[in-house]
Amino acid sequence: MHALGDRVRLIGEKHLGQLGGCAAEHLRDRRLVEVDPDRVDEHHPADPVRVTRGELHRHPTAQREPHHERRVEPEQVPHVEKMEDGVLHVVDLLDPLRLSEAGEDRHGHRERIGQLFERRVRGLTAGRMEVHERIAGSGPAILLIHGVGADLRSWDVVCQDLSGEFSLLRMDLRGHGQSGPIRAPYSIEKFASDAIAVMDAAGIHKAHLAGFSLGGLIGQSLAIDWPDRFEKIALISAVAGRTAEERSKVASRLGVIREKGIEAVTGAARDRWFTEDFVRANPQAIERRITELLANDKESYLEAYRVFGETELVDQLHKIRHSTLVMTGENDQGSNTRMARTMKDKIADAELIILPHLKHSVLVEAPHEISRRLRVFFKS
Repeated sequence: MHALGDRVRLIGEKHLGQLGGCAAEHLRDRRLVEVDPDRVDEHHPADPVRVTRGELHRHPTAQREPHHERRVEPEQVPHVEKMEDGVLHVVDLLDPLRLSEAGEDRHGHRERIGQLFERRVRGLTAGRMEVHERIAGSGPAILLIHGVGADLRSWDVVCQDLSGEFSLLRMDLRGHGQSGPIRAPYSIEKFASDAIAVMDAAGIHKAHLAGFSLGGLIGQSLAIDWPDRFEKIALISAVAGRTAEERSKVASRLGVIREKGIEAVTGAARDRWFTEDFVRANPQAIERRITELLANDKESYLEAYRVFGETELVDQLHKIRHSTLVMTGENDQGSNTRMARTMKDKIADAELIILPHLKHSVLVEAPHEISRRLRVFFKS
């Protein structure tokens, strides 16, 4: 089998040359892959090719071989930030900093890295879209999943607090941050499958899991459908067993966003997410979060919010056999204490922590407290 490094040419500020099978040491600036989105090899997927903007070139060793082409839509290309004018911006195909941060020898791990690189990119024609992820730290692995309308930066402080004790894998959910947009109906199961794909790409077979809000709902799905991939589960500001009135409120907000845009709900979001004392004392933190919310692609946000509003897994929570930590703010309206107690009662091995005074955005308002609780739970 030809290594993918023989097939795809990376272009950055510096000329990288052709990546050999496991020659990961040549990878320096991995920012761009140039590709013509209208042309790609279909019938000879293992043939060495160099994909460049405007024209598909065969590698010199393969120039005499016939080949066929087919159209590849941008959303079919995996693990890239975006496609503009035929340029794919690569997301974390292989972060050479991972090795230095972990104290590993780059040359001694060329085989493993080359395999990781190939696994991450080989799906060029496989119909998968892009997901941005980041990994740091050392120790037992934790998968961190953020909420709707946010991105992996939600976990910045938690990662700073825990990186000396855990390997922290986080991702931008589909339609968020630097991941690709959502342009078709999505589901909680698809979000969960994305998370499993990210774990696979990172070479992590089993991990702890912490999910916030929508991430907590995805966490429920993962614990139910992929139980062997996880050790302990932390569900933070998550939902379960919403009443008809609570579902109606979510549907109403969805209608407002669809008609008037995300900016129409920012004022109410401030009130629902943060305590009055925090709003007064931390205006810059509030504005950063609102700016992050407004930066979302509207179509993606609407679909992700629809999934969040319509998905209900309360009747399946009894299937979760993992040791589970349920946490929510005392004054969280959307992920309230009744729902948290429902999760605690439905999951056999669950403990409940109600965070005094807090509302929904505990990762912004009390990240060090969340870190402390997670450290104790995952180390116990």
